[in-house]
Amino acid sequence: MPSQKLLKDLRALLEPFDHLHLLQEVASLEIEEIKQLHHQLKDYSGDLLFRQRQALSVKRETQDLRPWLDVSIPLPSEKGEAAIFDGKVASVILAGGQGTRLGWSGPKALYPIFPEQNITLLQILLQKVGHVSRGKAKAPPVAVMTSPLNHQAIAKYVAHEDGCGLKQEQLILFPQKMLPLLDEQGNWFLEKPGQICMGPNGNGGVFNLLMTLGIFEKWKKAGIEYVTVVPIENPLAEPFDLKQIDLLVKAKADVVAKCIERIQPDEKVGVFAKQEGRLHVVEYSEMAEQEKCALDADGRLVWPYANIGQFAFSMDFIERMATVPLPWHIARKTANAWGKGEISAIKCETFLFDVLPYAKNPKLLLYPREISHAPLKNQSGDKSPEMVRAQYMHYHKSMINSPS
Repeated sequence: MPSQKLLKDLRALLEPFDHLHLLQEVASLEIEEIKQLHHQLKDYSGDLLFRQRQALSVKRETQDLRPWLDVSIPLPSEKGEAAIFDGKVASVILAGGQGTRLGWSGPKALYPIFPEQNITLLQILLQKVGHVSRGKAKAPPVAVMTSPLNHQAIAKYVAHEDGCGLKQEQLILFPQKMLPLLDEQGNWFLEKPGQICMGPNGNGGVFNLLMTLGIFEKWKKAGIEYVTVVPIENPLAEPFDLKQIDLLVKAKADVVAKCIERIQPDEKVGVFAKQEGRLHVVEYSEMAEQEKCALDADGRLVWPYANIGQFAFSMDFIERMATVPLPWHIARKTANAWGKGEISAIKCETFLFDVLPYAKNPKLLLYPREISHAPLKNQSGDKSPEMVRAQYMHYHKSMINSPS
C-alpha cells in the first residue's frame, strides 16, 4: 500500500475524534513504521477513547458496602494434597510489571532479590513450583503472564536458566495486552513519531487470555479443575498452597482468596467488603480517609481484612468469567511524551479482584502476614528489598527451626 494512501487512511481514522496530532512527523517515517501505526489505530478506535474518558469521571460508590468479616483459618489439607497429586491444579503468576520504582531497568520478575546469589523473584516462585512437582506423575503446569514490555527479557531468562528446573511442557509464558495512555487533557499522545504511548492494561484480562490463547482448553483436557493466581512481587506467595486449594475443594467454592489482618490504617492495601452477600475489594485509593481509620468498639480497624492478591479459582468460574467486561481503575504515572519530555499520564487498568462479586460461595482464608505477605514495592523504606529479604529469611529460618 503506497505511503500516501496510508496517510489518507490514517487521517480518516483520526479525524472523527480530533486526534490528528498523532500524525506529527509521520510522513518522515519508513513505510513499515507507518503500516504499524495504521494497524495499531485500527484496533484503538474513537470508541475506546470515549470509554477511557468516561472512566475518568466514574466515582466509585462505597456507602452500600460493608466490611467482610467471615474468614476461615488454614486447616490440614488432605483434599488439597490429593488435587495436586492427581494433577488437577495449575497456577498463574502475574509478572507484567517493570521494576521502575525499584530503580531497576528490567522486569520486576527478574529483580535480584538476593543479589549475591543472583536469585530473582521469578526464580523463587518457579522453584516453589518445582518443589511441589517432585514425585508427581503429572507435573502441575504454570503460566506466567508477562507484558509486551518485558516478555522478551523474561523468555530469554527462563531459557537461559533452563526453566528454573521445570519441564519445558510445564511452563507457558504469555503477554497481557496494552492500552493507550492519556495525558491530563484526556488525549492519547506519542512516545515518538508513529508510536502511541502505551501501558499494560492490568491483570483483569487474565481469564480472557487463558481462554483466547488456548491455555484454558489445554489445561481442561489435561484434567485441571482449579487454578491459583499469585503476584510476582511477593516471594512468600505460594503458587500451590495446599490449604487454599483444600478449602476450595471442600467448600465447592468459585474462589478462595487469601487475606491478612490490617494493622495500620495508612497501609496501602485494598480491603474485602460485601454487598448483598457478594464479595468485593475496595482499593485503598478509593476509600475515604475516615473509612481507612475507623475503629470498632474493641479498637480494631472496622475494615479488618486486606487483599494480598493470592486467589484460587475453579475452572468452571474462570470459564464463566472469561468474557465478562470488568470496570477500569485509574492510575496516575509519569511517561515520556515526544517533544514534551516527562509528563503526568493516566493509565486505565482492569483488576482481577473485580471478578469476585460474581463468585458463588466465596471464601476468605486468613493468614499471618509474616508467612504470606512480603511484597516488593519500593527502592527504600517500607516494602523495600532490604525489608523483603529480612522477612523472607526470617520465615525460612522459623520453618527450619520449627518442630516437625
